[in-house]
Amino acid sequence: AKLRGEVSSALAVYDRETRFPRPQDSRHECRDGYETHLLSEAVRELRKAISRHFNLGCAGCVWRIVGGAGSDGVIVRTKCELGSTKEPERLSTGALVEQLELEGERLRYRLVRGTGPDT
Repeated sequence: AKLRGEVSSALAVYDRETRFPRPQDSRHECRDGYETHLLSEAVRELRKAISRHFNLGCAGCVWRIVGGAGSDGVIVRTKCELGSTKEPERLSTGALVEQLELEGERLRYRLVRGTGPDT
């Protein structure tokens, strides 16, 4: 209901605008385009809320490492960036790690079972 109200409010501001074309038209062409944009933003916010509510991808989740069987484990980096320094030890295949943070496809973890860097 909150997101629906925010979309309605934004459209009401659009409708009250006396300039033509409206400022939003430069990015969205018309009211329908602007409304589509607002609704897609609302859906994105709703998905985030659902994810938080059901703890999808949340801290505390435990992951089993399934990659790296042919290469003595998975490479672990010191920082989130792909170009950051590699840890000297690999995370063993089959290890269990607790998710501390997930940023895109990069996982910050705490080692629960197995061998490899602690975090």
